[in-house]
Amino acid sequence: MSAHQRTTIAHALRSQLQARIPLLASKTFLERTTPLTKHEPTAIVVTTGEDRTDETSFGTGWPREYTRFFQITIDTSARHQEASSALDLANAVAYDVEAAVAFDPTLGGVCRDLRLNQSVPEVLDDGGIYVGVIAIEYEAVYVTTEETDGALVWFNRFGVEYDLAAAQADAETANDLVEIREGATGPA
Repeated sequence: MSAHQRTTIAHALRSQLQARIPLLASKTFLERTTPLTKHEPTAIVVTTGEDRTDETSFGTGWPREYTRFFQITIDTSARHQEASSALDLANAVAYDVEAAVAFDPTLGGVCRDLRLNQSVPEVLDDGGIYVGVIAIEYEAVYVTTEETDGALVWFNRFGVEYDLAAAQADAETANDLVEIREGATGPA
């Protein structure tokens, strides 16, 4: 079983951030659920969001192709005793993150594009230590084809004949006749 494209994109993004920002490679996380401690002053956390789909090939063609738009947020955080300094540090990391993504917005070809949507700054008070957080929201654009459970994968490839000229009631309706030859088997 292979990984879903969303998982592949998230892992590729983390790898690209780690490669392009080596000082924070060990502090770059996917879907971190444990809060950062006061002893982890700076970090990058990649979280995944919703995935919406637009069908890009219409009609009877198979398999159908979909353009998908996958939301990814990269949180940069930095701690300091002054609120403005904490936010400045988080902005510096955010700058590096945006430059790392711009280096290759296809993440080595696993998506068509990684588009910046917005950045949202915030300063939090963590018991006298301020945490500057910049949430950088991206949209990954990628294409998939419709998967099957295998039942009809070889339908057009073995023992199937079409007769599209079968009796038609009138010009506005069509009757298709599909015959499967007896003894036909799937691919070898």
